[in-house]
Formats: sequence, structure tokens, C-alpha cells
Amino acid sequence: MAISDEERKEEKRKYDREYRSRPEVVARRRESQKYEKERRQIPENKVKKKEYDKKHRIEYSSRPEVVARRRERESRPEVKAKNRERASRPENKARRREYVSRPEVVKRRREYASRPENKLKDKEYSLRPEVVKRRRERESRPENKGRRKEYASRLEVWTKKRVSEKKNRKNRKFKTYSVYSKRHSNSDIPCCRCCGENSFIEFLTMDHIDGRKNLPKEQKSLTAHRLIAWLTRNNYPEGFQILCWNCNVAKSDKECPHLEMRK
Repeated sequence: MAISDEERKEEKRKYDREYRSRPEVVARRRESQKYEKERRQIPENKVKKKEYDKKHRIEYSSRPEVVARRRERESRPEVKAKNRERASRPENKARRREYVSRPEVVKRRREYASRPENKLKDKEYSLRPEVVKRRRERESRPENKGRRKEYASRLEVWTKKRVSEKKNRKNRKFKTYSVYSKRHSNSDIPCCRCCGENSFIEFLTMDHIDGRKNLPKEQKSLTAHRLIAWLTRNNYPEGFQILCWNCNVAKSDKECPHLEMRK
């Protein structure tokens, strides 16, 4: 008597269950699982598995249909709300804060952000009208204004900002002085154009070659770090030189003594 396909499948499933439950089959399966587990624990196999998974994960996630599905899903209101709720949990905030503060993560992020193509991409994105509009709306909210004011008033934040500003001013000053020293004195380090003083950058100052009185009105008020910032923004224009304080003061008497000695 012929049996139907369903009956044949049921007989097959029954036989498979009975076969898998035999003691010798169970023992072989456990032995095989133990061997596979030990093999996966070998360091070189771990590295190979990680590289394989990473390669195929990147390849899969970059497929157009996968990207489209992911964007469609992430744009759903319920998914956005769920992601916001998950991100706002204290334990997730702490975990994210701990991760982004790791030295290797900070270094990797800085290297990525410093690439020219990424700088250009970020600049183009930040100048989009819709992005500018969203940013202004976000910054104008009372709660965000209060949060920024409270954060900026913290002692540790204020101290950190002062230290960072001082470091940035020093780096900008060194770069600007180096540019003009290379241009006028062919020196790779900041030095006085007149006497060659280069022991300390604190002994040097920026000098207007034709005198401050001949400058345009908007440039006469630029001094110290404001002048350095202006020179940097304007790509180090001509009309300036590096002198030490002695030579700069002596120049006010029309001629530095160093020039008289060289005559």
C-alpha cells in the first residue's frame, strides 16, 4: 500500500529523532562539539574568524538593498523613539562615555577627522541650509541655552578651556613666527630678522615693516594674539617681520644698532 508524502515525511522525522537520541550518536556529537570549541579557542583561529566575519559583515552591510532597508527602518517613528529611549538610559550613557574617552578611540577619531576629505565633507554638510536651520533651532531652545551656560560655568570646564586656549595661541604663534622667519631669514625656527635671536620665542615679537601708522584703520588696533589670528586667517600677508624686543624698540629710533655695527 502506497503512503502519502506527508506520511513519508513524518516517518523520516520520527526516524531522525530516534537516531539522534541513540547514546553512541549523542556521544559522537558531544565529542565533535568539544573538538570544535577547542579549535575555535586557538588564537590564530580566533583572528581568522574575526577577520572573516568583519570582511563579510562590511560587504553585506554595504549592499544597496541592505542600506535601503536599514534607512527605511531607522526612519520609522517607533524605531526612532525606541533608539532615543535606549540611548537615554543611564547605563548606556555611562558605557558610551567610557568608550569615547579611551585613548585609542580618541586617537582614532582625531585621525579620521583630520583627513582632508573628511574635513571637506564635514564642512559641506555643516553649511547645508537645512542643517544650519536645525542647528540654530536647537541652540535657541531655552533648555539648551541653560544647559550650555551651566556647563560653561563649571570650574573644571572653565579651567580646561583656558588651558586649551593658551595651548592653541602658543601653537598658532609658533607657526606664524616660523612662516615669517622662513620667508625673511630662511630659518626653520622663529628668529629675529635683525640679530638672529632664537633662544626663546618669548623674546620675539611681530613687527610692521612700514610702521603701524601706515596701516589701514581696521588693522591698527590688532595687537598680540588678535594680530596673530588675523595673519593666520589672511594667509600670512607681506608687510610683517619677526624681530626681538630689543631690535623692535631700537627700530623706533629709525635704525637698530646691529645695522650700524654691520656697516
